[in-house]
Amino acid sequence: GIDISEWELKISNPNSEVKKIQFSTWDFAGQDVYYATHQFFLTKRAIYLFICNAAQNIDTTSIIYWLRSIEARVGKNVPILIVATHIDQIQLNFKKSSVLEAFQKEFYAKIDEIITYHKCNVNIQGLFCVSTIRGDSIKGLKQRIKEIAIDQPYMSEDVPKSYIELEKKIVQLRSAGFVNRSPTISWVEFVSTSAQCAISEEDTTAAANFLSDLGIIQYFENINKDIVILDPQWITKMFSCVITMKAAIASKGIVDLLTLEQIWTEPRYPKHLHPFLIKLMRKFEIMH
Repeated sequence: GIDISEWELKISNPNSEVKKIQFSTWDFAGQDVYYATHQFFLTKRAIYLFICNAAQNIDTTSIIYWLRSIEARVGKNVPILIVATHIDQIQLNFKKSSVLEAFQKEFYAKIDEIITYHKCNVNIQGLFCVSTIRGDSIKGLKQRIKEIAIDQPYMSEDVPKSYIELEKKIVQLRSAGFVNRSPTISWVEFVSTSAQCAISEEDTTAAANFLSDLGIIQYFENINKDIVILDPQWITKMFSCVITMKAAIASKGIVDLLTLEQIWTEPRYPKHLHPFLIKLMRKFEIMH
């Protein structure tokens, strides 16, 4: 599904007010079967990197899919970088620098054609051809990510310290694990947890939306305002178990409720959450 990790970049510019940037990196699985689940985690507070393997045929269909998904879910202004990896394999296979140059030229032309022909109204901030083995263009890619991050309008926002304290508390809860239960809490419980961080009940919704934008929690107020998901990975695993088993459990594309109950079992997926999960699947067009 998704691998989540932390990444810190230090800012060496003495004139910059920002001294370091702490990224939460989300590595989405590239298999087609997971595509539908990833849309839950698209947010405006992000820099998107589309990664493709230069040593294989570049799948333009998936590039179009992702560009359109980002445009549809979070708008046309979020920054996107497109990165071709394994450039060392290109030269290893052909042993000519001219072949690498020809690939780069073809790669850039292909991306330009996709954007123009398919009318993808997106904000591509750079194209990179890299090698993690030799380090080709890795430094330049990091520098570009740093420049884009500093330039984002939300970087200058003042975030209440209480929001940061709430984030730490949620991370602690998640680290402790959710034994014999789902990683969800009621809105009443979330308000109580927020109060421990000096967040008023009136400000709790804003705090929930902020942390949801960061991917710390998932809060779908328009679907069910009484449920807060403390572990975003839980959603991916929940939907993946349905999507990966669809051939075995679905007859002519139809899954009955009894079958879902057999997949979403206690205590990880309590029965009282099933209507909420079904609404989520319908909202994001995984189920109709």
